[in-house]
Amino acid sequence: AAGALSESISCANDRLCFFVLCVFGFVMLSGVEVAALWLPDFATPPHVQGTLAMILMYSAPPLTHYLAGCRQLPNYHFWQPFVGGYRFVTIQGLGWTAYAVSLSWVLLCIANDVTRWLTLASAMGLLSEVILLASLELWEEPSAKGWPPRPPQRPPST
Repeated sequence: AAGALSESISCANDRLCFFVLCVFGFVMLSGVEVAALWLPDFATPPHVQGTLAMILMYSAPPLTHYLAGCRQLPNYHFWQPFVGGYRFVTIQGLGWTAYAVSLSWVLLCIANDVTRWLTLASAMGLLSEVILLASLELWEEPSAKGWPPRPPQRPPST
């Protein structure tokens, strides 16, 4: 019983740690926009703070997926397309889509020295982390429901 309790605490700590990492990146990226709008004379170029914030924020979802998923969930693998149940796969798809859109948006903003939309783009990145964290609760073991489903067998042609 003590081992199960320490595992659940470790799992919660991993997930919380990655969420805090993502929130810290969000605050830093938002700070780039706020500094550019309110303190234009003292603002650092978005390349400096933005790059560090991106590393923090956009490393959190893959780390969550790998460490919180693979270490704590049975039969969970880093690469497993369409495995884990319909709800899990759907929510994961939404989370990774939000992640890709947000990352592309932030890269475009920083590459073009545009700070105006960084807060909104980084909020979408934070949302992707929340969605991916929530999807881990929907994970269904492959053996539980016969996942992955097998394609229908065709009778041999004669």
